[in-house]
Amino acid sequence: MYKFLLLILPLTIQSVYGKQHITTADSLTGMVIYSQRISLRTPVFTTDTLKFNRQRSIFSWNLYNDDNKLPDEIKKRFPSAQIPEDVSVSRKTGQTNYYDAIKDSLFSRKSMRHINKVLYLQEKKPTISWNISDSTKKIGNYTVQKATASFRGRSYTAWFTPEIPVPFGPWKLNGLPGLILEAYDQSGNIYFSATTITFTDVGPIDPIQRNGKEQVVTLDQYKKIMQNFRKEMRNKVVKKARAVLSQQEIANMKINLPDIELMETFDNDTP
Repeated sequence: MYKFLLLILPLTIQSVYGKQHITTADSLTGMVIYSQRISLRTPVFTTDTLKFNRQRSIFSWNLYNDDNKLPDEIKKRFPSAQIPEDVSVSRKTGQTNYYDAIKDSLFSRKSMRHINKVLYLQEKKPTISWNISDSTKKIGNYTVQKATASFRGRSYTAWFTPEIPVPFGPWKLNGLPGLILEAYDQSGNIYFSATTITFTDVGPIDPIQRNGKEQVVTLDQYKKIMQNFRKEMRNKVVKKARAVLSQQEIANMKINLPDIELMETFDNDTP
């Protein structure tokens, strides 16, 4: 995976040239496009969007295109990339993470197709105990600084720039004194890299749009779903089987569940 990171980095550096001089007095708004690679069960390539001002951010996971084709940008970067045959998704099945620094709250809308649920989670902003080091490097024209932390079952490295003084980043990775331009976990299975940064008026950053079909959950309820994910998958299969099988047939039925690695996991002490 680290060879993969070395290959992608020069492309990332070339695409974030040009920077704006920012002071703490500026009314700072902008948008970041991230290239993302997540390899849990199967590799998934996405382009993601983070819109931010000084108080709020909203991160949208754009899975493929609406016609289930890889974006042209991903094709150019990874010519051999293909959508796995058993995956059928569109932008509508992605995730949205909305962080409100004023309310100190994080809201997430997440499609979980393996258990046929769309969850809407409201939680107090997770406290990530970042360890900021003296290590720096350049990403485009920005000087970025290294930070590491363990968060919900994974060890992350993030590279953030104090030159853009907002505490935001991709997914739920927040809380550093500067925008996160690159982040990856120790296993190499999760990787975010900023490809474009623009400073423009993004308008109001409104809460996540909901359609009423979401299951609204608290953090404790969400933890239980994550901790019992395989049980949730089995219940989904059994629910479908009840329409065509008897109770005895269901009791004797062998269920082969897909091997799913979760992006975030919880133990008793995980915030």
